[in-house]
Amino acid sequence: MIMMGLRSPILQRLHLTPATIYFSIGIALGPSVFGAFHFNPLKQAHLLEVFAENAVLLSLFIAGMKTPVPVRWLEWRVPVRLAFLSMTISVALTAAFAYYALALPLGAAILLGGILAPTDPVLASDVQVRHMGDKDPLRFTLTSEAVMNDGSPFPFIMLGLAMLGAPASYENRKGENTETRIMEAAAIAAYQRQTRVPVVEILLADDAPQFKELTAQLALCWIHEGRHYNRLDPIVPCNVDALTDFKRGFWDFYGDLLKYKNDPNPEKAAKLSIAFDELFSTQTIYYALNDRIEKTRNKKEQLLMVLKYPWLPLHNNDSELGARVEKRRQDVSLQTKSTAGTTAKHAFLTITQTAKKLGVNAYRYIFDRVSKNFSVPSLSDLIVENALPQLE
Repeated sequence: MIMMGLRSPILQRLHLTPATIYFSIGIALGPSVFGAFHFNPLKQAHLLEVFAENAVLLSLFIAGMKTPVPVRWLEWRVPVRLAFLSMTISVALTAAFAYYALALPLGAAILLGGILAPTDPVLASDVQVRHMGDKDPLRFTLTSEAVMNDGSPFPFIMLGLAMLGAPASYENRKGENTETRIMEAAAIAAYQRQTRVPVVEILLADDAPQFKELTAQLALCWIHEGRHYNRLDPIVPCNVDALTDFKRGFWDFYGDLLKYKNDPNPEKAAKLSIAFDELFSTQTIYYALNDRIEKTRNKKEQLLMVLKYPWLPLHNNDSELGARVEKRRQDVSLQTKSTAGTTAKHAFLTITQTAKKLGVNAYRYIFDRVSKNFSVPSLSDLIVENALPQLE
């Protein structure tokens, strides 16, 4: 408050607005100059939202305190027209430009209009009512309109969001999810009951919900679990230190699991189980880190499946890399045009990638099968041959 009082005469002589000064101070303290704090608007969107909400509420409160208390239509008719009638016209014109000139979807165009049409009461502070007794009609109109226009475009914003989120034809899609779930459940049940191929008992995957209940047991990938901690982006130095220390312990424990895989025994398994409980019972001053630690602790059985089955990998990077091949193919040739094309794509991707993992020349294998020589063992036999030593 003292700084705000002292700055007024200085700003008047320099012909600068307070917003310009605050903006300059923010740049100076940020990573561009002194690096006093680091702020990632994508990772810390929630914190940015809180700051923006408080700034708008504070500016609206100050503007509202300056407006006259009596509500008379004669004085408020112009601000009301500006805030609602003119606002609607502004939203419509902006949406029309975005829809026809920028080729945006109608929902996105309306949303853009609702965002851009309102004026900013903070930037308009120099032309607002200066005190309760200020009777200037222009300043009163601008101040009153600035107070109201942050709420008047809200219906347009919700309309735009609803149009963006709605399916193209709801009636045609009604019941689609139910049918899909029934088909998935039937497919899983048929797979579990069949005897033609061995049923996979343990699946190693990330914590995505679609992988649950597919197999009798689910093991979780430690690399994916570690990525949750990498997404934390604290600003306060003590929180940064807490996260750094915990991540060091996290990967040290991962290293201990790797050592256990080379020399497994019940005594080491018991010690690692206790060490897991100690590590993931850690409490720090960083609330988001504590919440993440608790979530990891609740996955103990799935993360420590390797103590029971030492041959299990600790991560599923190999399968992730296999899925990435399909994404790179899409970057080159986009999508297939027919069911037969999709079948051929899946068949050849499966053959080439499986052959690569088994150390077989894919060209030689395909040529052997097309020419009907059958001198190269089948990929299925090679898979079983490579897996037997690990299962013994």
